[in-house]
Amino acid sequence: MAITFPLDLPSTSFRSMKVMPFTPVSETTSIFSSAIQVQKYEGEMWVYDITLPVMDENTAEDWVSFFLKLNGMYGTFLFQDPKRSTPRGSAKDTAGSPKFDGAHSVRDTEIDIKDAPTSTTGYLKAGDLIQFGTSGSARMHKVLDDVDTDGSGDAAGVNIWPPLRSAYSDGDAIIVSNAKCVFRMMDNNLDYDIDEAQLYQKTFRIREALP
Repeated sequence: MAITFPLDLPSTSFRSMKVMPFTPVSETTSIFSSAIQVQKYEGEMWVYDITLPVMDENTAEDWVSFFLKLNGMYGTFLFQDPKRSTPRGSAKDTAGSPKFDGAHSVRDTEIDIKDAPTSTTGYLKAGDLIQFGTSGSARMHKVLDDVDTDGSGDAAGVNIWPPLRSAYSDGDAIIVSNAKCVFRMMDNNLDYDIDEAQLYQKTFRIREALP
């Protein structure tokens, strides 16, 4: 059977995880006045360092096969932050069927939502992760402020990070639980450690696969 990307992760919990949201920003200081100019560029992305638990051979070989299928940075896979799979807001209990309200453009940093539960305080909370698109187009965004809905189930001006990767149409679905995103390895390093007891260990770095 042909290998099709993005892959799904093997079903093993992580020992530890470091989250490193990346924003490209440059700073220039004038040699004459010491005035500082700061410029933010496109290319914001999710970056994670992941350490797997110590594993026996049966568990570890699922991961070994996964990494070999990827061929380093070549292949892609779906990843979700296991610490943010469930919203902090009331969407964890009653999600409704949230959708984009109106058309949205690439690089938008605010979205408008419709068809969420009506008149809800704290429908989403700052830090909740939401998903746009599915499978190979899945993108994960963090909500930056608490989100309340009005009597029609609408919420306007929801701040998100990173900016939208794609354009979305009115009515496109918004996923508020188990948000996933397409990632790839940060390098081509396929090595792993095996100790004298045949226990495996591995740490690796991944980055969002930008379109």
